[in-house]
Amino acid sequence: MKLSADIKQTIQCFVYFLFNGHYDHSLIILEYDYRDKLIKNRQLLLNCFILFVYDKLTFGNFLYWNVGEKTFEIDSNELEKKYYRINCVDYIHAIHNDNLDYYSEIINEANIFIANSNSFWCDFIELARCYCLEDFPQPIVESYLSYEQINGTDSVPPFAIWTNILEVDYQMKSLNGEFALRKANQRMNLPQNA
Repeated sequence: MKLSADIKQTIQCFVYFLFNGHYDHSLIILEYDYRDKLIKNRQLLLNCFILFVYDKLTFGNFLYWNVGEKTFEIDSNELEKKYYRINCVDYIHAIHNDNLDYYSEIINEANIFIANSNSFWCDFIELARCYCLEDFPQPIVESYLSYEQINGTDSVPPFAIWTNILEVDYQMKSLNGEFALRKANQRMNLPQNA
């Protein structure tokens, strides 16, 4: 089966607003253009994607109760006690305030949690890694991540291709992750006006 329209929209909107520089109203009010720091340090950019997924898996609308061999039966009250909500917006604020030391352990925990979810989000993080680090299996013809060039409109197409092609089983595990990544990779090699 295909990803739901809600999941597709959530992913595509995240990418669009993140790369447009106005991911959250608090960042707009702060008038903090965080894109330059993210482009200069691609790991920071990838960490935004990791925290976006972590937030969706733990607090968002996409908490999967039964994924693969693991069953997540976390009462929402217990979840609030065990995890305090850390998301991409908090992380961008920390980047702005040069207060990132606190996040290294959280990023590691988020990576482990995502990997153990055994869901399509693992494949999404692989796409994000390829995109953020410009490390697609088929090399990209020209660099696409620079402050002058990057915007939401240009960033969404490979993610849109991926969300539209990806197929998942009833446990939300991807069935064609490599194929979807390859198609997103091909889209990155098309001229920007295509």
